[in-house]
Amino acid sequence: MKKGLFIIATLLFFTACSFNKPVSECPDYRIYIYPSDTRETIIQSILEADSQANAKPLNFLLEHRDYDEHIHTGCYTIKTGATPKQVSDMLLSGNQTPVRLTINSTRTIGQMSRAIANQLMVDSAAIASRLTSPAFLDSMGYTPTNVFCMIIPNTYEVYWNSSASAISVSSGKGAQPLLDR
Repeated sequence: MKKGLFIIATLLFFTACSFNKPVSECPDYRIYIYPSDTRETIIQSILEADSQANAKPLNFLLEHRDYDEHIHTGCYTIKTGATPKQVSDMLLSGNQTPVRLTINSTRTIGQMSRAIANQLMVDSAAIASRLTSPAFLDSMGYTPTNVFCMIIPNTYEVYWNSSASAISVSSGKGAQPLLDR
């Protein structure tokens, strides 16, 4: 009886220790979660970024908290020293990290669309379509010849998985969505 209790207590102690051990001892790194990702591919992304990651307790927590039913796309920063509980809470709540969207001077709508789509999880064709839409340009007071005046080259903080309608441009009429849903 005492031996059985000792074994159970020992197992509980080592289990508690592994759940309090940080997921990563590496410097902060980011993972990107796509709509097609699963719990397994996300754990694999963490292991690719840090081969020494303490992924088993994290995988256990995500599995038992039904993460497969609540996967949120986005860019997430795994911080040095974060415990499996902290990482699972971040992933389950969708508490993602903003990314820096840099818009440089471009000469064509195609270049602009590709520049934005290469930095975010948004379709370049949708951006190009919107920037050439006569209805959109008229509503903003622009024409196809001066459309680049509405986009100021700069660096912006946005969420990597921002929907097309969430990317806005500034005009005299206030911020307007660059794209329709």
